[in-house]
Amino acid sequence: MVYYFLLFGYLLYIYHLELSVRLQLSLSFLAFFAFSALRFNAGFDYPVYYELISTGAIDRFEPLSRVLMGIASLTDPMVFFALSSALVVLFYYLAFDRYCSTYRLSLIGVFSFLCLPMAFLDSLGVVRQFIAIAIFFYVASDIRRNLYVSLGLMLLAILFHAAIAILIPVVLLRRYLARLLNLPVYVLAWLAALALGSVVITRVSLWTGWYSYYLTQHVSDSGYKIYALMCAILIYFLLNRRLISAERNHVYLFNCFFLGLLLYSAAVPFGIHISRISWALLAVHPLLFSVILTEKPTAIRVLFIGACVAIMAIFLVLAYRNPDRDPLTQYEPFFIHDRVDRDQIMERAIPENAVI
Repeated sequence: MVYYFLLFGYLLYIYHLELSVRLQLSLSFLAFFAFSALRFNAGFDYPVYYELISTGAIDRFEPLSRVLMGIASLTDPMVFFALSSALVVLFYYLAFDRYCSTYRLSLIGVFSFLCLPMAFLDSLGVVRQFIAIAIFFYVASDIRRNLYVSLGLMLLAILFHAAIAILIPVVLLRRYLARLLNLPVYVLAWLAALALGSVVITRVSLWTGWYSYYLTQHVSDSGYKIYALMCAILIYFLLNRRLISAERNHVYLFNCFFLGLLLYSAAVPFGIHISRISWALLAVHPLLFSVILTEKPTAIRVLFIGACVAIMAIFLVLAYRNPDRDPLTQYEPFFIHDRVDRDQIMERAIPENAVI
């Protein structure tokens, strides 16, 4: 766990230096890239990817994911994690850079990107999907971008992970999703998702066959802890609707987050793997925190940073106590093992119920 807190300490140091926002951002995301690219054995799916790349069994994956895995199979499995890390960090960096410079925001949201769920720590374990999530994050950061360019970027995301296609309507309807609704509408929609969402998911899965494996195999109860945190974040955003309403792009991001929470509300009874369909929408929270906290007093920002590291610490402790393999507990730099040792560790680490 010490690696995560070293990264947090570095980020805190950068944040307090008297540097331009762009330089702070560049230094922060260079650290994110190094931390992610050098990782070994971090994440539930990590050993499965490692084994598939080592054996060349990559034909069933999306085209661009297959390209990355093919390059790694010709060199070293670690290359796949370095290349995927570069893509995730690049698109997040571009989104932060555009958003913070356009709206003159602080980098306070980078702390939520590091410490909170649906962000950097999850990208260490959920590889292909998080490349697609990062691309959607970039698309959502500018609703004034040409629609065809945005759809082209979404196609790029689909070529890494096909499930992101579910968000095409969110991009097409961005003009309508950039409108803030009355508070009772959000509350009623939230209650409806809690009451009827799981029924709808079950019916759709039975009709289409989608996610049928995950509906019959409950993988983890950890989704409820994350759900409680996401609910608290939504309430905080609702309490600060005045600041969010200042720009249409802020409103669009908020409505994306809210739609993500509706999906999570419906999916969480089935376990963490089904609720992953909502992650791309929930992942916009770092920009919304920047929107709100830029206008807050210094004391509130300090409390937010403290809350972020406390939440990260809680999830790390829970991960450490998890009797099963957990995405947060195995992190170590790959170069402390040679290739033979890495191969042997990966053979022992593959979960019996791993499906990616």
